[in-house]
Amino acid sequence: MTDLSSLITITNFIGLITTIIILSYFYLKKCYQYWEDRKVPYVKPTSLLFGSNLDLVLQRTSFQEYHADLYKQLAPHRFGGYYNFQRPFLLVRDPEIVKHILVVDFAKFSVRHTDADGSEPLRMHLFNLKGDTWKLLKEKISPAFSPAKIKAMVELMKECAIELVDVLKKPSEDQRDIFITDIISRYGTDVIGTCAFGYQAHSLLQPDAIFRTMARRIIEPHFNFKLRSLLLAISPKLCRIFKVRMFDPEATQYFIDLVDETIKYRESNNIVRNDFIDLLIAVKREEHLANQKDKNRSRKMDVSVENLAAQCFAFFFAGYSTQNLTLGAALLELARNPDVQRKLRQEIDDTFAANNGEINYDILNKMKYMEQVVSEVIRCYPGQPIILRQCGENYKIPDSDTVIEKGVTVFVPRYGLNHDPEYYPDPDTFDPEHFSDEAKAARHPYAHLLFGEGPRKCLGTSHRISQSYRSNWFLHTFRTKIWSNAFQTRVDHAPEELRVYLIS
Repeated sequence: MTDLSSLITITNFIGLITTIIILSYFYLKKCYQYWEDRKVPYVKPTSLLFGSNLDLVLQRTSFQEYHADLYKQLAPHRFGGYYNFQRPFLLVRDPEIVKHILVVDFAKFSVRHTDADGSEPLRMHLFNLKGDTWKLLKEKISPAFSPAKIKAMVELMKECAIELVDVLKKPSEDQRDIFITDIISRYGTDVIGTCAFGYQAHSLLQPDAIFRTMARRIIEPHFNFKLRSLLLAISPKLCRIFKVRMFDPEATQYFIDLVDETIKYRESNNIVRNDFIDLLIAVKREEHLANQKDKNRSRKMDVSVENLAAQCFAFFFAGYSTQNLTLGAALLELARNPDVQRKLRQEIDDTFAANNGEINYDILNKMKYMEQVVSEVIRCYPGQPIILRQCGENYKIPDSDTVIEKGVTVFVPRYGLNHDPEYYPDPDTFDPEHFSDEAKAARHPYAHLLFGEGPRKCLGTSHRISQSYRSNWFLHTFRTKIWSNAFQTRVDHAPEELRVYLIS
């Protein structure tokens, strides 16, 4: 009898598992019918579990290559679908539709695709917020990226730039090749640390400084970070249930404590430094005064230390990753293209000479070829190759019968548009003339998405001046000659281990 009961139990269990597998199979098959049912061209899923993302999950391709391939597969259509795991995403290839999504009909696409839910303090920053909360915070923080504020921050960067040149002089004099990627990373930590957190990390002089160590635990894509990101992408709901966190808890608390201590110290000692922390202190003070006048007012901003730390971290995260990539890629391409380097260095040297060896924000804005070089670097090596927006209500695509349904994520392929030969002749060639006045006038303005467009355009657009500032000091002092192996680097992303010779 016992044996029979055990056999029935095992049979029932196998039956249950089989039923679950069969139901899951038909559920997934139904998910992958979405675009076909709506007669929208689409990239067929390559995996039942991962949708169109199998090669990306298995790391057979880079993030940029993957999205460039989606863009190419959907040619010549103006738009088309694909599956981000089981979720239908719409990829837009037509710059005119991009214009409608990002600007003209922004109210229907005002939300970024995000899974931030408040469970991780550092993820509740401007990039991830929605609705009135986003509007109010943007209104408060935007002044930090005004020309006047960037001018003040350029002066803070000057100290880091001078320190960088001092660190590099010795290997230059000895004509030794150096691991420039690591130095750029440390330099970026110092620059963004001083502008965002008001903290002088001195990572150039102390590579193992606590600030840099904690930043790397959050920012650099180690295995645990990649795994948590993958799980969040597959099922945000399950991750919330099992409390899967993207960021290291100890590092998270370090940055919250750092912001808390910095604000308290400045408030107690009346210190003004003209950086991002100063702006947050002003916002905090303004909110407290407004609350005293009207405790029942409807528009209130969360000025807890966790929320203020999240805004600092967003500044740091965006600036560190994109600006380090930009500077590293710029050195790579300038070494690969000595004619470009020669022309740019001539502009820099002439500018220094005409201004008694001084460079400031206003002078940088007048350096036309520098602007072309920085724009071309960002085109070739975008820090974020895609722009995501979530449809807030059913929306009919202009000049088509297709309706984007509420909740569907729209994918604007920055990398694909910026490498389309229709808009950029010979797009895989590094050529600053892609951004000459004539070239820009000849193409659709929304094929030129260096920083996004519309109300949710990257606030750090003006901060690109800092990239020019770094390059100015560097190239005024050194010429670069590339280490031979770096020529083998693929053109879709900057090398992780770039070594160069510096020539004074």
